[in-house]
Amino acid sequence: KIGLDRLETINEAIVHSIRSGLFTFDPQGKIIFLNRSAEEIIGRSAESLLGKSLDQVFSPEARARLDEARAQGVRNKLSFADGSGRNLILEGSWQKLENREGQSLGELLVISDITEMEKMEERLRVADRLAAVGKLAAGIAHEVRNPLAAISGSIELLQKGADLKGSDANLMGIVLSETERLNRLITDFLLYAWPLPRGFEAIPIRELLLNLVRMIKARTDHVELALQAEPDMIIKSDPRLVEQIFWNLVNNALEAMPKGGKLVISAGKETRDSRPGIWITFTDSGVGVPPEHLDRIFDPFFTTKDSGTGLGLSTTWRILEELKGDIEVSSEPGKGSSFRIWLPADSGLETREDRS
Repeated sequence: KIGLDRLETINEAIVHSIRSGLFTFDPQGKIIFLNRSAEEIIGRSAESLLGKSLDQVFSPEARARLDEARAQGVRNKLSFADGSGRNLILEGSWQKLENREGQSLGELLVISDITEMEKMEERLRVADRLAAVGKLAAGIAHEVRNPLAAISGSIELLQKGADLKGSDANLMGIVLSETERLNRLITDFLLYAWPLPRGFEAIPIRELLLNLVRMIKARTDHVELALQAEPDMIIKSDPRLVEQIFWNLVNNALEAMPKGGKLVISAGKETRDSRPGIWITFTDSGVGVPPEHLDRIFDPFFTTKDSGTGLGLSTTWRILEELKGDIEVSSEPGKGSSFRIWLPADSGLETREDRS
């Protein structure tokens, strides 16, 4: 038989070892107990939370979601900013606490941190959407490119053989420029649809970023540039695709600052899930992205720009998916956006055939 003291010790160990956060409220709605996981999730110590009510811990919006969960007897998701300023997605549910006689002793609130799970599910949803549209894009691109090349070549021959002036010359120039624009769009289609790495080689990231900054300065003089990159950052990947990622994000930043601004490019080393790699952040002071658009910016053909194709960011996502990388974005309308990418130190460890 297990003694009462031993049983109490075991029960306490179980409660504190559970990964979900447990809050016990007395009948007056005051916190009388919480486990270690609850402290870690909320980002505050037990001493600072004991005796507090629900609305002293959670925001009105989060409190409303928890009230709904209690009323409907379900688990509800809610947004929460912890003590260190991290934005988390939590899931909460309630359980009544009663003694053997059925008398109420209060309530138990169970909180789980599902932030990473939600991010993973969102990545899978976006990947599914991109894969479906990618197949369509590949078929359309190949079918359109051949007649487009024939049209462009024929127009160039006509232009050379005819003495065109005035409006006729202007119209011929418009045809050529528009066919070139369509050709660029088709090229984007193909890169988006099937960004297959052609070869892996060592890429010195700092040198690549320095060269990128030089090209940006040659292209524009109305944007202030700053580069903050750690030394000795070398990854093994496809340089063509890595450069495409950087250019897509730079173009996105420059287009967000038509009247000028500041672009800060930062880079450093970071290990994720025991996988060494690097991170690069592109932070601009542009117009920003409205909150209602953040979930759609990686969707193909979604754009808020008059001249945009909506393929730049979706292609970036596809390439990062192919290179086993990741991307995160934060933005505030009127203040700017920050795109943070992560690339593994060796994108070629696992081949396409290995994954199929």
